[in-house]
Amino acid sequence: MKNITQNERQLFILKLLMETTHVIPTEYMAKKFDVTAKTIRQDIHKLEQQGLLTRVRGGIIKKSGMNLDFHEIQSLFFQDFDPDVANIYREHIHKNLLSKNTVLILGSFNIDIAVKISDFPKLGETISSQSSNYMIGGKGINQALAIAANNMPVTYVGKIGQDQFYQYAKKYLNSHRLIKDIIFESSESPTGLAIVLVRDDGEKQIIVNSGANKKIHLEDIYAIEEEIKQAELISLQMENNLEAILAVVQIAQQYQRKIVLDPTPFVPEILDILTALYLLTPNQYEAEQLTGIAISDENSALRAINILHEMGVPNVVLTLGAQGAMASTNGRVQKVNAYKAVVNDKSGVGDAFNGALLARLALGDDLFTATDYAAAYAALCVERFGASNMPKGHLVKLKQQQSIAKS
Repeated sequence: MKNITQNERQLFILKLLMETTHVIPTEYMAKKFDVTAKTIRQDIHKLEQQGLLTRVRGGIIKKSGMNLDFHEIQSLFFQDFDPDVANIYREHIHKNLLSKNTVLILGSFNIDIAVKISDFPKLGETISSQSSNYMIGGKGINQALAIAANNMPVTYVGKIGQDQFYQYAKKYLNSHRLIKDIIFESSESPTGLAIVLVRDDGEKQIIVNSGANKKIHLEDIYAIEEEIKQAELISLQMENNLEAILAVVQIAQQYQRKIVLDPTPFVPEILDILTALYLLTPNQYEAEQLTGIAISDENSALRAINILHEMGVPNVVLTLGAQGAMASTNGRVQKVNAYKAVVNDKSGVGDAFNGALLARLALGDDLFTATDYAAAYAALCVERFGASNMPKGHLVKLKQQQSIAKS
């Protein structure tokens, strides 16, 4: 993160602290802000004198008792500044949050018509719904919303139609300050549309018209080459046209960016790009399709993960629904149990998991810590109605504490 002042850099250091309970190494901060370790140590010294952090060997940790969001941090940090100067800093900081984002997502954008029902209709049957809502959906935007809900800026790239949903979609995207959206438009195809039937137990059936999501041109992808180059993590799913996805993979490889793939929905062409990936996050069904292993327990899940490694994927997080998840990297595997939740709607739970996982990896968490966080976040998600109704990240700590207290 270049071209920011000393005061702005120190504020961003405080922001990093508020988003993790772990030690943030001095070397990590020096790299992130493109300054020397000596400069970072000077920043740390000043913030320590102000009572805003605690210095430990090799880095810093959050000061005990401080649990603030970014707006509260800014107010505390700027309390002795002239108001006009403080406003200038805030505006510059907001621009820097969105100018170079760690995560870039290419993915689908849908309008969801979500309908709550007591049971799925039989063939030829007409039933009454308990409620219905227009909502935003699509795996790409859902993941972006989850990242933003965890207070991490993200660049989202998608395509919508020039139709009756156009203004609604643009207004919605403009309302999220942590999402930098790059939206292409189609005059030929409509905005993606999904009919989502949600049963009382949270199970769902979905009918999708992909529309403009499947009409991303190569010219569109070439237009975002600089954004791909600047990001550290490139997140993809399979709800866009394959031509666009492969073009992003090619550009990301060119600049040695880390590609994270949620292989949903499964298509055989995924096999052709496995060696280009940094991280693969399949669910049980997708892992079975990729490896040919029927997953019924932890042993079979581990065999599938090992096959994925043999196929060239260095890092794998296999989600197992109510059984939790398994994360594997560098010869180590860790099982993460699912967190208990009152299930209301399973729509978007995979997107919530992946978005939270990306947010924590972008912050610097290791794969196992990020997976546990994502599992807790997914449990919060199923307690809400609507695929894009993402909970705030600060609730994760409470969910984790509740789990520890009950164990």
